[in-house]
Amino acid sequence: MNKIRNIIFDFGGVLYHIRYQNIAEAFARYGFPDFDKLYSKAQQVEAFDLFEEGRMSVPEFCDYIRSLSHNPLTDEQIAECWNAILIDFPYSSEQLLKKVRDHYRIFLFSNTNQLNYEAFTEQMIHKFGYSVPEKYMERCYYSQILHIRKPKPEGFLHILEENELKAGETLFIDDSPQHIATAQQLGFQTHHLQQGETVNDLFDEDGFYKMENDRPNTLFLDRDGVLNERIVDGYVTRPEEFVLLPGVLEALRLLRPRFDRIVLVSNQQGIGKGLFSLEDLDKVHAYMQLLFKAQGTPLDAIYVCPHLASEHCDCRKPNVGMALQAKNDFPEIDLSTSIMVGDSLSDMQFAHNAGIRAVSVGPADAERDELAVRHYVDLLDFANNVDSLLSED
Repeated sequence: MNKIRNIIFDFGGVLYHIRYQNIAEAFARYGFPDFDKLYSKAQQVEAFDLFEEGRMSVPEFCDYIRSLSHNPLTDEQIAECWNAILIDFPYSSEQLLKKVRDHYRIFLFSNTNQLNYEAFTEQMIHKFGYSVPEKYMERCYYSQILHIRKPKPEGFLHILEENELKAGETLFIDDSPQHIATAQQLGFQTHHLQQGETVNDLFDEDGFYKMENDRPNTLFLDRDGVLNERIVDGYVTRPEEFVLLPGVLEALRLLRPRFDRIVLVSNQQGIGKGLFSLEDLDKVHAYMQLLFKAQGTPLDAIYVCPHLASEHCDCRKPNVGMALQAKNDFPEIDLSTSIMVGDSLSDMQFAHNAGIRAVSVGPADAERDELAVRHYVDLLDFANNVDSLLSED
């Protein structure tokens, strides 16, 4: 089975608490009994399909409801009854999405309608200050905007094509069996959320899908010359001197779902030379993390060696102290299946000494590249071709 790179979440019944029976009960209070025969989780009449696909406007929908009711319901009463299905977007779902997005590309695919959409969006803005799905997910697909509702395969295929996803690498989570069936037929990995099971039950405390059998491993990155422009014969001592190399943000966006964690290991003997302090370096890294967090790709940990080469410490690359520190902090790290990306000979020697696969980037260097399992032009080149390397595991 392919490794999961992407997750598509359903909304109502998965991330958002709903109760279908509330609609029928609300309409019954206005003298409109047996509404559940028209609309339920399992089935609904064609008019509701049209409304959920945005092919029937809100005024047209209200007129349709009035045509079925024995009482002259107002637009406001119809909206009240229709939105009675909505309960709450729990804090636990928001916290989950914060974690999951660090490891997977995540999307939303929801059968909804304009009335419900406006109501639950307003509810979330009041509770959180923003619409949670739009904040944390790469893209949100609502049926009334897409004009396609599940279980039609066209909606799934559109999401795959527009985001260049592979069905076999994509997990679809939904609470409706008919939607799961279509996804399975298209080659998705699926999880049918059962009654009594919550979406939070599916993920561990770090945000990884628990049923993933073959999770990606750790990516170690050098900093200068890999993430940012190297200052020749000098050091990055202030945030304004930290300049990302071209393609780094895109590279991290591609790499984030493919690895269990991404950590930085960097020699910074400028501290030992007294050219800048550890506090100065922390400010540089805080700025760097701010750039990465803006697109949801922060590094999981940062390790630096501040010592002079002449001190012969255990942590300065090519010694393995920083790798051992990472493994101590994350005991589940398997160094033998991890990857180190660097642009210097000491990076490659560090990887070999720690038993990590070495990948070199930057201008060709015979001595350095001889120790690498692969050489790439830069980090983005590596990211675009990483699947072929991971498939060798």
